[in-house]
Amino acid sequence: MDKEYRGRAQRLLLVEPDPLAVGGVSLLAARQPAVQLVGAVGTLDGARTALDRLQPDLILAEVRLPGRSGVHLAEFIARRAPQIDLTLMTIAPTEQLEEAVAVFGVEVRAKSGIADWFAGLSRHSEPESRPIVDLSVREREVAQLVAQGKSSSEIAQTLGISSESVKTYAARAMSKYNVHSRVELALSVVGMGN
Repeated sequence: MDKEYRGRAQRLLLVEPDPLAVGGVSLLAARQPAVQLVGAVGTLDGARTALDRLQPDLILAEVRLPGRSGVHLAEFIARRAPQIDLTLMTIAPTEQLEEAVAVFGVEVRAKSGIADWFAGLSRHSEPESRPIVDLSVREREVAQLVAQGKSSSEIAQTLGISSESVKTYAARAMSKYNVHSRVELALSVVGMGN
């Protein structure tokens, strides 16, 4: 991705058939001022239809789409809208996949690296100052363990406190980050570097 979009958010179209993955990517996009998620579709045909209507700058697409693969989308974008940056995501990128889409100038990323992909987008936009979230030491410890995917009981055992205390510290951290779920808290902690 070589283009820079100074002064405006990059318009992102998500092509992903899994509603849970759509939710996760939507949360990441919402936390990224350099990106405006303009639509989410689950099929290649949906992506084709959305191109003219939504006019995205970027497309983030799952490789495995119903009926057709992301390789077909890469070929379509290369012919129809080569100005759009396309990134394909998959659980485990393979050399064959990367070679198949390299001719179209498409990047392939592991789904586990999508947060890093979003972070890279911010380097192509104007710098934004991040709000400082003032967590107590215990709130920060709990929030970091939440970000690692630990359950309340695992966090309680690790820190030597009760599960109720864990829930209280997590609730305080969520309030300070202005989020409403543990997933949003985890994304905030990772995104803010706390």
